[in-house]
Amino acid sequence: MLGNARVVGLGEATHGTREFFRLKHRLLDFLVTEMDFSVPAMEASASAGPAVDAYVRHGVGDAATVLTRAGIVDVAYVRSPRGD
Repeated sequence: MLGNARVVGLGEATHGTREFFRLKHRLLDFLVTEMDFSVPAMEASASAGPAVDAYVRHGVGDAATVLTRAGIVDVAYVRSPRGD
């Protein structure tokens, strides 16, 4: 289905709909674990950028709070490598 694609775009008809978060989570998991994708990029507002950057680069905060406030994921599907 994806062939040799190295970039896959995922969108949704509405922002904040739980079902879209669930589907995107499963698709991202598949792309990383089965297709060897290594750089997921998510849409977020410019105002969310500094908090996400601080978490990724310096470990400030916890994944669930940062990503949920940024509107990137549903908190029920956040799993941090640090166990947050």
